[in-house]
Amino acid sequence: MQANLRIFFDTHVTKSLSAHSFLLLREDGHIIFKKSNVEKYSHEVGALVAGLSQAASALCKFLNPDETDFFRFSSESGEKGFYIIPVFIKENQYFLTLIFNAETNPSLMKMEARNLARNLEQVEFKT
Repeated sequence: MQANLRIFFDTHVTKSLSAHSFLLLREDGHIIFKKSNVEKYSHEVGALVAGLSQAASALCKFLNPDETDFFRFSSESGEKGFYIIPVFIKENQYFLTLIFNAETNPSLMKMEARNLARNLEQVEFKT
């Protein structure tokens, strides 16, 4: 799966997204794939993202138990921050996490990240 993910990210990441860090995490925070500028802290980031994602999902379900749409979670201060998008690959949930810095258009970047997540869910991965 690693080789397939590398090919996917090499071919589907837009030029504007390529300057940022990506982590694809299992629900427990284990890193499945990374293209990261935060290499030194990637495992800590993985654990923190898993906790944030589970908390955000639980809060969404609590506030609206009938809602079937998934959540997206972001935190930013102007030009830097992170964006977490749940993705489903082979019926398993993962979290695509984008960590960005010096981004001049966060809205466009998030739209491109959502498109990337949708494309990722369409890929037939071999194990």
